[in-house]
Amino acid sequence: MHVPRLLQRAASHLGGPRVLALPLLRVLAIILGALWVALTPPADPRRGAVTATLLGFAVYSAAVIVALSAWPAAVVRRSTLVLLGDIAFALALIALSGGASSTLFLALLVIAGLQSYYHGLRRGVVVGVVVALGYLFVSWPTLDGETANVVVRLATLLGTVVGVGILADLEASERRKVTTLTASVTQAEKLAALGTLAAGIAHEINNPIGVITSRVELMRLDADAHHLPNEVRNDLDVVHRHARRVARITQGLLSFARKSPHARSPVDLNQIVDDTLVLLEHPLTRGGVTIVTTRAPGLPRLMGDANALQQVLVNLLTNARDAITGAGTIDVRTEASPDRREVRLSVHDTGRGIPREALPRVFDPFFTTKPEGTGLGLAISYGIVRDHGGTIDVDSRPDHGTTFTIALPIANTNARD
Repeated sequence: MHVPRLLQRAASHLGGPRVLALPLLRVLAIILGALWVALTPPADPRRGAVTATLLGFAVYSAAVIVALSAWPAAVVRRSTLVLLGDIAFALALIALSGGASSTLFLALLVIAGLQSYYHGLRRGVVVGVVVALGYLFVSWPTLDGETANVVVRLATLLGTVVGVGILADLEASERRKVTTLTASVTQAEKLAALGTLAAGIAHEINNPIGVITSRVELMRLDADAHHLPNEVRNDLDVVHRHARRVARITQGLLSFARKSPHARSPVDLNQIVDDTLVLLEHPLTRGGVTIVTTRAPGLPRLMGDANALQQVLVNLLTNARDAITGAGTIDVRTEASPDRREVRLSVHDTGRGIPREALPRVFDPFFTTKPEGTGLGLAISYGIVRDHGGTIDVDSRPDHGTTFTIALPIANTNARD
C-alpha cells in the first residue's frame, strides 16, 4: 500500500504520471541492461564495453533524475536534449552488443513509441525516422545475414510510431472535448445556482432602492426650491447616480435569473447585426473607432429570440468599444459552418485584450475588469446563447485584442432569404 502512495506523491511533485514515467523507465532500462550483462558469458568480448557503457548510462540517468526532482519544469522544457542523449546511449549499446543482431534494439522501439505517445504523431514520426537512420548506421557493418531481421525491426518501429501516434492524437482530442464539456457543465450549474440566488436578492433590493431613488429625487427638487448650497445638491446627485446604478444591477440580476421562455421564430443573423449597428454605430465610432462588417450571403436562419440575441450583440459591441483606447477597429463577421448546421457570429476588437488569468472567469456573474462595470453583461449573454443551444467562446491576448465567437444551431426548416 505504501508504494502506490509513494508513486502518487512523486508524480505530484514532478508534474503528473506522464513525467514520472521518465525516471521509472530509466531504472527499468538499467535493470534490463544489467540482466543482459549477467546472462552474457564472461569470455564474450562484448561484455566489458557494454558494461562500461551501461555504467555511463546509469550515471547519466541518475543526473537526469536528480535534475528532474530539483527542477522538473526546466528538465521537461529541455526534453529534446534528454531524448538525444537517450538515443545516443541506445545506439552505442546496440553497436557494442552485436549491431544488427543485438536484441537491445528494443530500447529504440520504446524510445520512439514513447515520443509518439507523449507528443503525438508528428513528433513521433520525426523521432522514428531519426532512430531508424541511426539504427541503420550502427548495424550496417554487421548487416550480413541479418537483412531480413533489420527490415522487420524497422517496419515494426515505424508501424509502432504511427499507430501509437494516431491513438495518442485521438486520445488528446477526446481529452480536450471532455475538459471543455466538464467546464461547460460546471459553468451551467454555477450559473443556475447563482441565478436562483440572484433573483431572490434582486427582489429584496428592488423595492427599497426604488424608495431611495424617489426620495432622493424629491430632495433634489427641494434643494433647488430652497436654494440650498451647491455642495448639498452635488451630494444628492452622487447619491442619486449610485442609487440608479444599484437599480441597473438589480435589473441585470433579474435578467440573468429570468427562466421564462421567450417566443422563438426563424431569425436572420445578418438582420440582427444590421439592426444592432443602426442603433449603436454612432456611439461606437466616436473617438476614431472603425466598424468593419462581413456578412455571409444566404445565411441559414436560426430558431431564436431576436431581441435576446440582439442584447447579446449589444453587450459584445459595448465591451469591444470599452476595450479600445483611442482609435481602433471592431470587426463583426457572420458565417455558416462548413456543414451548414450552425451559424456563427464573431466580434473582434483591437483593444487592450484580457489578461490570461482572467479568461476562465469572463462569463462569471459580477466579474469585470471595468471600473464601472456590473459584471453581468457577459454572464447574461452566456445564458442567452446557452438557452439557444449554442456556444460562446473567447480568445484574447493582452495588447492584441479580443475575439468572441458565438455558434448557434440553425432552424430545422433551414429557411433562407
